Amino acid sequence: MNMRQILQEIADAVGGTVSDNYSGRGMFGKECCGIVCSNPNECIEEAASRGVKKARTDNMGKDYIVYWPEINLSSRTYTVRYTVEFETKITCLPEEIDDLAGDVDIPENSESKYVEDSFEIVSTEEE
Repeated sequence: MNMRQILQEIADAVGGTVSDNYSGRGMFGKECCGIVCSNPNECIEEAASRGVKKARTDNMGKDYIVYWPEINLSSRTYTVRYTVEFETKITCLPEEIDDLAGDVDIPENSESKYVEDSFEIVSTEEE
């Protein structure tokens, strides 16, 4: 069970709703998740019984929010680097082998950029 499901179960148990973009006092715009409810003590106890601890609370006027600064359920953008390595046999003339390295199709879009590639001849077989 993932954290979103656990929080939803807690919210259902206390008659609350999950908020995944709350920014509490002293968080300086950093967002976290919380549960808007009418009884924060009940929510904190229910969460603790499910292993979700270190809750904070804020009064929202009519309701309260119980929130966890360490838990963020919002989507994030990751920059990843991956290397694809494969080995295959290629039959060609010796003068054509260097051109083959440039023929590898690497998709690019506005969010990607060329970083590095390598081309190594592992072995040569004469025909």
